Amino acid sequence: MRGVGTCVGRRPGRSSDLRDGRADPVRGTVGRPAAPASRHGRLRRRGRPRAGGAAARPRPDRRRPPRRARGAGRRGAVSDRAHRITLSIPELQRCAGLLGIEELPLALGGGPERVVGAAPPSTAEVDGALRRRGLLTTGGGGAGPEPCPPLAELVSALCSAPEEVAARRITEGGVARLCLAGDRPPASPRDAIGAVGLRAGVAATRATGDDAPVALSWSRPRRAELMRFLGDAEPVALRDPVRVPLAELQQRLAECGEQRLTAAAPEDPGAVSQGECAAAFIACGAPADAADTIAVVLCSVTAWSEVVRLRRGSACAPGPHEAVPPAAMVVYDSPRGRLVAAPGRAPGGVLWATFGPGDAERIGRGLEALADLAE
Repeated sequence: MRGVGTCVGRRPGRSSDLRDGRADPVRGTVGRPAAPASRHGRLRRRGRPRAGGAAARPRPDRRRPPRRARGAGRRGAVSDRAHRITLSIPELQRCAGLLGIEELPLALGGGPERVVGAAPPSTAEVDGALRRRGLLTTGGGGAGPEPCPPLAELVSALCSAPEEVAARRITEGGVARLCLAGDRPPASPRDAIGAVGLRAGVAATRATGDDAPVALSWSRPRRAELMRFLGDAEPVALRDPVRVPLAELQQRLAECGEQRLTAAAPEDPGAVSQGECAAAFIACGAPADAADTIAVVLCSVTAWSEVVRLRRGSACAPGPHEAVPPAAMVVYDSPRGRLVAAPGRAPGGVLWATFGPGDAERIGRGLEALADLAE
């Protein structure tokens, strides 16, 4: 049949050429057919040494490298475990002093003492511990010691930020602390979201105990970092949030405590019973069923967390912060679930508290409310 065995752009070969080995219908070349590869040639192609000669060069590995994880290697992208450094309070004070930082965040519980000035008596021991872990280096030109670049960046961002989100989680085992400070630059323009709860900076976490160290790391968004600090818990089954005047509620609860104190209650005279707590909420305008649910949680708390937003003062300010925040967001954990109380300011300037289920979305809105109060 005409056209069989032809190749585009080549002279068609004849059957006699095929028999003589002068044409190739596939490659269109003329010549003798290639001889079958010998064992010597196969060994050479595989890179094995020939008898009496050097080994042939092995073939390069043309396999495609494994795909990089999403976000890995991008400018500004840091994994959760990258640059996570644990320091004791004296080590943190020492690093801050070497960087010229005068004050540490009070939320970490290290005390309001100044870290610049008189050197602590254990400076040599602190420096030795930092050097053994590679966190303290010697500056060039005979300069004194200085923190390594990752540690210096973390401490500077933590202590030099104009504002911070501080949290204390109080349980039977003690007080755990969290400080979120600074704004980490976004990895990409699409990550530059202006919401306070989605900002990311430096996270400083301190577990319970007087000698507990401080863990420093670049944080995830603030809402996610705060939820990790609070731990997992089911939100309380509260159908609708309850909004009450904060000052009036505090006054009514205080009066209940004073009445029990006057009556000399046997066990805890300053505590408020479940019925008194529900009555105080009802007097502030809360529905009866919602007041009962809130009272059950508040009277059976196993852990509670206080979250505030603090603005730091200038170097001339007498204290580390300009003013005490007007209110805090409080998260209550109980066997009945998690309840959150977020503050807010009415147009007339009156502070209100909104009680609702303690899910991540409502806690994130509480962070936004704290930002509004600080402005």
